[in-house]
Amino acid sequence: EALEPVGTYSPDQITVGIGEAGLGRTIQRTLEIGGIPARRATGTAMSQARPLTLLCALGQYGAAGRFDDFSALLRHIDMKSYLEHVGAWPQEATDGDDGDVLTALDRYRDSTLQQFVGEHWLGKSLKLETIHEQIETLLPDGRHTARMLSEWSRPIADMLAAIYAFHRPVGSHHEEVGLVRAIDEIAKALRQQAELDDKSGFVPMMDFAEAIQFTFERVAGKDIPAEADCAAVELLGWLELELDDAPVLILSGFNEGAIPNSPTSDRFLPDGARRVLGLLDDRRRLARDRMALETILRSRRHL
Repeated sequence: EALEPVGTYSPDQITVGIGEAGLGRTIQRTLEIGGIPARRATGTAMSQARPLTLLCALGQYGAAGRFDDFSALLRHIDMKSYLEHVGAWPQEATDGDDGDVLTALDRYRDSTLQQFVGEHWLGKSLKLETIHEQIETLLPDGRHTARMLSEWSRPIADMLAAIYAFHRPVGSHHEEVGLVRAIDEIAKALRQQAELDDKSGFVPMMDFAEAIQFTFERVAGKDIPAEADCAAVELLGWLELELDDAPVLILSGFNEGAIPNSPTSDRFLPDGARRVLGLLDDRRRLARDRMALETILRSRRHL
C-alpha cells in the first residue's frame, strides 16, 4: 500500500518523540519559530517562564551589582521591553557611540574590564548610565538590609507590577500563556509570604536577593500544563510513545546513554542487588526499551 506523503498530515497527527529529555525545549522552540504549533504533554517547567528568569536575574544583579549580572539583565526580553516603555532604552546611537545598547555594553565591558556597576563610570556611555539609573529606581531601597521575609513581598510585587504593567506580547502564544500563569504563581507565593506571622519566631530574616531566591525556589519546581484546545504537534517522552496513536512519528535523541537509559551505579543498590530484589535493573531496562522500539517500528505509517 502506498503511503501518503508526510506533508498531507495535520499537526495533531504528528508526534515528536524525545529520547533525550534535555532536547524538549529546544525542539518545541524550533518548531514554533518555524510556524508549527507544538505542545509538550508534560507541560513546561515553571523555572523556564520569563517572569521567573527575570525575577532570578533581578535578584542576582541586586545582590552585588556585578557587571556580568547587569549585562544578563539587559538581555532579558521583558526587561528590554520595560526600559523601552519608560524611555530609558535609546533607539539611536548617543554620545558618539555607534551601534545599539548591547553593542555599547559589550564594548564598554571590553574596554574597561569593570567588575561592578555603581555610581562611577569609567569613561562615557550615556546609554548605560540612563539604563542603570532606571533599574536602580525600579529596585527597592535598602535591598542589602535584612528584613522579615514577609516584608519583602510588597516591594517584589511592586517591582514586577511596574515591569509587566504595560506588557506587550513578544513571544509565541504558548510563551504568553506561560507568562500569565507564572505571574499568578509568583503572586500567590508572595501573598502567602506576606501573611506569615512575624511574631511567631519562625519567619526568617533575609535581604532582597535572598527573598527573591526563596520565592523563586517555591515556584520554580511547578509545571505549566500544556494547552489542549488547539491542533499541535505533540512532544512525548520515550516511555509514552508506545501508547501514542499518531500515524507520523519523528523520533529524536535516540542516542547512547539515553535509550536505553543508563544511570550511574548506585553504591548502596548496585545493578546485581537490584536484580535480586526485583527492582528495575539494566537488563530489564534494555528489554523494556527493545520491546518499545519493536512496537513503535511496527505500528507507524511513517517513522
